[in-house]
Amino acid sequence: MKYKCGIIKDLLPLYVDHVCSDESKELIEEHLLECNNCKSYMDSLRKSQDVEYAAYDEEKERRKVKMMLGMKKKIVSGNILVVIITVLILGVVGTGVMQWLKRTLVPIPETRQMEVNYENGDLVLSVTDAIFSDASGVRFTLTEDGKAYECVAVAMNTSKWNELISSDKTCSKYTIAYSEKGANEIDRVYYSGDEKDLEYPHNGELNENEIQLLGYTLVWSK
Repeated sequence: MKYKCGIIKDLLPLYVDHVCSDESKELIEEHLLECNNCKSYMDSLRKSQDVEYAAYDEEKERRKVKMMLGMKKKIVSGNILVVIITVLILGVVGTGVMQWLKRTLVPIPETRQMEVNYENGDLVLSVTDAIFSDASGVRFTLTEDGKAYECVAVAMNTSKWNELISSDKTCSKYTIAYSEKGANEIDRVYYSGDEKDLEYPHNGELNENEIQLLGYTLVWSK
């Protein structure tokens, strides 16, 4: 052997890490062909190095998995938070819109199908395809050709919300006059669906032209 084992063993870590010079590599490999002791030492170095790398890689992978799980947890938590906030916003907005629709009143036009009938002695106005939110009626006397008629002027409002939920099967009923309050005395019923504030014919006598000027249409008469 050209070189002592001590020198070769000092060089073997560099050889195993592939960082020694070509000259050193040649003399190491030449020595290993003749020295089983140094060859065994080199094998032990490689095994030790493999164990170290394996331990390092395992720890590295463990850190990667931990980091990925942490990121996933943050993403899931963030998504849940976004969903919760979105639901809350939609709920607030939806509630606000619904309340606005319920508070916003519009007149029910006289073009809707209307019928006036006696029900258990009460005089009742029925409107198809509409749900009224409020209604009012005013009694007055109409003079025509020297004859007096007892009349009621009716106006009904609905909300924008009721407009959305009503259908052709919807029917609203408004009691114009109760039996005990002279329902049978009513000769005519007038209706107005004008959007402007109605000018009700309070007390006194009116003629047909005057009642039409106030925006009322005859919907029923005896």
